[in-house]
Amino acid sequence: MNTMEDRARAAMRAVAATVGDVAPPLRLAPAPGAPDPAAGPPSRKARRARRWRTWVAPVMAAVAMLAIGISLAVVRHVPDGRVLSPATPPLSHGVPRYYVALDGPTGDNPAPAKVVVGDTVTGRRLLTLGPFAGGGAVSVTAAADGLTFVVGAGHYRAPAPPAPTAWYLIHITPGPPVSATVRALPLPASASGWAISTALSPDGTELAMIGDPGGQTVLRIYSVATGAVLRTWAEPRPGGATLWFPGTLWWTNDGRTLAWGYSGAERAETFGVWLLQVTRPGHNLVADSRLAWSTQVQGSFDPNRVRSLSCAGVGPSVLVTGDGKTIVCGAWGVLRAPGNLPNGTCPKAPPWNDEGFLEYSAATGKLARTLYRASTSCVIETDPTQVLWASATGGTMIGFFYFDSVFPEPTPPVIRFGVYRDHTFTPLPVPPSTDAGTIAW
Repeated sequence: MNTMEDRARAAMRAVAATVGDVAPPLRLAPAPGAPDPAAGPPSRKARRARRWRTWVAPVMAAVAMLAIGISLAVVRHVPDGRVLSPATPPLSHGVPRYYVALDGPTGDNPAPAKVVVGDTVTGRRLLTLGPFAGGGAVSVTAAADGLTFVVGAGHYRAPAPPAPTAWYLIHITPGPPVSATVRALPLPASASGWAISTALSPDGTELAMIGDPGGQTVLRIYSVATGAVLRTWAEPRPGGATLWFPGTLWWTNDGRTLAWGYSGAERAETFGVWLLQVTRPGHNLVADSRLAWSTQVQGSFDPNRVRSLSCAGVGPSVLVTGDGKTIVCGAWGVLRAPGNLPNGTCPKAPPWNDEGFLEYSAATGKLARTLYRASTSCVIETDPTQVLWASATGGTMIGFFYFDSVFPEPTPPVIRFGVYRDHTFTPLPVPPSTDAGTIAW
């Protein structure tokens, strides 16, 4: 046996020693602009029953890792001394290992929902928790450690959207095997039935809720340990008029700022993000907050009207990063008027629209950079993109594009779910739920 063979075999043994019972999946990103053929539709309210999963054989992943070992052993003999490194693993850049997602019908379907603890990279379901005494699971939010979650449970009373009336703290203990503890939270009656969005503080000690009970927007912070109301802000409007309709709620990582999206009756043509310093005195939600970013809302998707890539859907999907400096937003645009495309043109027809993710400065409200942009011949939906998680500075995010593969009928739908970073896309298995507020990292 020669020296080269010795080094190759040693490299193979070293790589093989790092492979556990389940090898990481080998993932190939689709060509720019092309939908991911292995992905299924998201669990939107009208499509909760459809569940798609993707797997990659562990054997293929192991073979790929062994091939990398051989390459490293050989490349060290290149005259200029360059060493090729393996590809960056999917869990780099702070992407959380676990998620908690609703598992079951939501929206107007009264069937109770449990929650799933899943592996972000493999898509494997690690645990199923529930049912909960307070009703079906209707919301979930996560702390910054990626291991602590709060699930809201409630009863479905159509046509009103479900609102939590009971709350449960879930803490994950990494494995193998992965385990979790669940305990009911002692929140008072004042927390019941009105919250539109909730957010668990980064350290897991406080739970913020925002909603519009009694004709005004209210924001409250509760103690997770005792259930006590720690702070309350309200929108004092005469005659019960509502200034805005609150949306998704977030904390910054220092626990000093809350942010939320809004749209409303008096601001029907705009959508934006407000910031509130929770450490400052005051109880007036309007006077104590500031508008960080806003955009004009488009009434509907019009494939025949050319428009630039922008975050201006009916309800743009946005997220404020942990450092509080960046607003990540799902965007779409139309490159050219395609006319009436026949069925089956996606992805064969030339690209005629854009989708992507943009980042805005929370200080100035101006566009800071384009995180990802792709062109497609598919018909995008009214709300074609979702931002579900972002790193502290916004350089990495988890989200998806959602569009229809034929025109004009929306069948079958296509989803491109995964990690977006520096104009690259790494596909991930589609979890059981993909709407903001029904999955958390």
